[in-house]
Amino acid sequence: MQFGRFHSMVLIALGALLLTLQAYMIFASGANTPRPRPDETSTTESKAPVSTGHMFIYLPGVVGLAMVGLGAYGVAQRQREIIAHADAKEELARHSAPNYGRR
Repeated sequence: MQFGRFHSMVLIALGALLLTLQAYMIFASGANTPRPRPDETSTTESKAPVSTGHMFIYLPGVVGLAMVGLGAYGVAQRQREIIAHADAKEELARHSAPNYGRR
């Protein structure tokens, strides 16, 4: 694959961006929740119901982690191809060179 390493690096960068977005979403949602005052008693009636949008708060993190994993896998595969090609080239050069009676 000609652009395998480039695409893998782009996947890693986009995954890191999504993981950063995930961290921001988690910390921003924690800052917006009202904290009870010490003199107030907490009851189960005062708790707000969980919205359905709360399910998707971890989606950027999961997708970002998957993208970073795929990008790292792509970089590793491309590196293996480069090493295998260099080894094959070295082996070919070693066997095709005249040895003039040497082993």
